[in-house]
Amino acid sequence: MLPTTDAGAIGQVIGVTVLTVIATVVLRHHKELRWFAVGLGVQLLSILH
Repeated sequence: MLPTTDAGAIGQVIGVTVLTVIATVVLRHHKELRWFAVGLGVQLLSILH
């Protein structure tokens, strides 16, 4: 079992990586959704923290 802090850090890294990939794809194909993606990312990061 990993310590809670390590598991949380790994989870955050995975979450940020996934969000970055999703944001890259969304912004590449739907530039009008840029601010929606930014707002969603901020909300998800605030939930994770």
